[in-house]
Amino acid sequence: MATISSNDRPRRRISWWWAPVVVLLLILVSFLFPWKLNFLRETIAQKVADGTGRSFAVNGNIWLYWLQGPRVTVDGLQLGNPSWASTPQMAAVDHVDARVSLGDLLHQRVVLKSLDVVRPVVNLEEGPDGKRNWYFDKEQSDSSTAIVIEQMAVEQGHVGYVVKSKDTDVQADLATLTGANVDTQANGSTNGIGVKASGKWNGLRLDVDAKGGDLLKLKDLDTTYPFSVKAAIGGSRVAADGTVTGIAKLKSADLQVAASGNNLAEWYRIIGIGLPETPPYQTKGHLVIADGTYRYEDFSGKLGSSDIAGSVAFEKRGERPFVSGTLVSNNLDLADLAPLTGKKLEPAVAPKVVDATKPHKVMPQQTFNTEKWGSLDADVKFEGKRIKNAGDIPFDNLQIHAKMDHSVLSFTPLNFGFADGKMGGNFRFDGSTQPMHATVDAKFTDLSLQRLTPKVTDTTKASFGRLNGVVKLDGRGNSIATMMATANGSLQIAMGGGGSSSLLLELVGLQGPQVVRYLLGDTNSKIGCAIGDFTVTKGDMATQTSLVDTDINVIQVVGDANFTNEKLDFRVTPLPKKKSIVVLRTPFNIRGTFANPSVLPDFATLGARVGGAIGLGLINPLAALIPLIETGPGKDSDCAALLSQIRNAPVKSVTAEGDVKPAIRSKAPTAKAGAT
Repeated sequence: MATISSNDRPRRRISWWWAPVVVLLLILVSFLFPWKLNFLRETIAQKVADGTGRSFAVNGNIWLYWLQGPRVTVDGLQLGNPSWASTPQMAAVDHVDARVSLGDLLHQRVVLKSLDVVRPVVNLEEGPDGKRNWYFDKEQSDSSTAIVIEQMAVEQGHVGYVVKSKDTDVQADLATLTGANVDTQANGSTNGIGVKASGKWNGLRLDVDAKGGDLLKLKDLDTTYPFSVKAAIGGSRVAADGTVTGIAKLKSADLQVAASGNNLAEWYRIIGIGLPETPPYQTKGHLVIADGTYRYEDFSGKLGSSDIAGSVAFEKRGERPFVSGTLVSNNLDLADLAPLTGKKLEPAVAPKVVDATKPHKVMPQQTFNTEKWGSLDADVKFEGKRIKNAGDIPFDNLQIHAKMDHSVLSFTPLNFGFADGKMGGNFRFDGSTQPMHATVDAKFTDLSLQRLTPKVTDTTKASFGRLNGVVKLDGRGNSIATMMATANGSLQIAMGGGGSSSLLLELVGLQGPQVVRYLLGDTNSKIGCAIGDFTVTKGDMATQTSLVDTDINVIQVVGDANFTNEKLDFRVTPLPKKKSIVVLRTPFNIRGTFANPSVLPDFATLGARVGGAIGLGLINPLAALIPLIETGPGKDSDCAALLSQIRNAPVKSVTAEGDVKPAIRSKAPTAKAGAT
């Protein structure tokens, strides 16, 4: 039997202890070299399929580099789509080079610190019920299962984005750029990426040509990235050139921007921001993004045929973004404001043949689209320093302070320089209710009657007064027409100073001088004061007190204007002040529609001796007009004198026999047009 000497035992013990050390060293050395993991391809594919419910395959090599992240390279990667997607394959990539965050991987999160891909074909799609195919849980609804990419570089590829429910299908080709094609800001960039995209975005035709720097640092919020883009979406065009910081979550940007389009309202379909209807526009300015606020500064351009300039800001606030700004136009074309009143902008086409069988409406019929009012809140000031192309309407200038708050649009105030005076007030439209609730509280002061009657040509026989008034209305509807058709409220007007037979003739548009002769006589007659008090009830504006005071007559107006059917029904009756007038002038009627009024004498009573009672009978309704009279036309007008006369020694009435009798205190006449 062999024996083991004592000298052999120590050597055997020493060999035993070196064995694990050698194994450990071999393992450590192995980490210095890449591992080829092709034998795991089927196992990996099965694990991905079990976890995501979709197919996965690697048709090339898999290499693992431990000392670089770890870093994995994969050739021939293919990933399938969920069953609801429009294409069977989500991604196919010739080569993938990714550095994985090991710490996140241990917490079951896939975070790629860098991702370089060669010739990728990726189909992104949003499906029903908020599903997204880039969420990798089996229901495609858990955003935490999306792969996080911090940095990314692409060499030639294609990306598609589809949302069937929004009629969106965008296909983009990605290309590697070199040299001067990249360096948009002269910062030394020599490599970059270019993107050309086309398709549909929310049903609008889309074309994009963009380029950027050499590495898309998606998570790095401090790296400045050169960027330029030209895009056409529907009728809108945008070009931008500058730098952005933070690609995935935009931190800041400094861009020169030019934008143009057919209608600002189209941006609601593009980005969900409810801008107003406008004529075609074009602007150039400086876009600065910082701290979540987008500022379009010092821009200038055209809106329709009006110039426009100023600054606007867009902020993300809670449920709704907030838009603020200050805008100015040196030459404002009044037609460019037509969409704000509900009128459609008519294209420049051949005149349409008018259907005479259909009634022509004067009040704007176009409905307001209040659905998008809830998409933002706003506070914008606008000034039109000069108004052009107003036709016979004597607009001088315009100031608007518009606010949108929880679908309530208000103008506080909206003021016009009008006919050498002022017109404006507060307007409120509540789009949160259906039909929309609208209120108006406005006034006009010191308006020049001469500016209001530009067709009066014989100014040698006409002196002109100043017009003042107050309007308060409350109505419901989704258009100006329906608001007025349901309105309740009041209108009060007063004019003092001047007037003549020829002026009144042209004011009311009578067809024939005989009407004025019947009303005032053949000689010029001074109009010292005109006062009107109207109530509006369910769209019907009826006279309470309405008169014109001349040196020989007091002319009374009784009747109504109906905003529902746009019909007029007024009777104008002269009442003499003196007994010497034996044969009184005849009344005349104003009838027809707003579009086609008819003004004709009442020939049935021509030459008849008409009795009338005015004076103390007017004192009650005139009480409501006292503030307007005292603060309106001014101390030099005859309205104050008329009021004093009615208070103290009322105008006397004349009977049918020509006798003068004191006027009887009574309520204002309430007869409808057509009464004598």
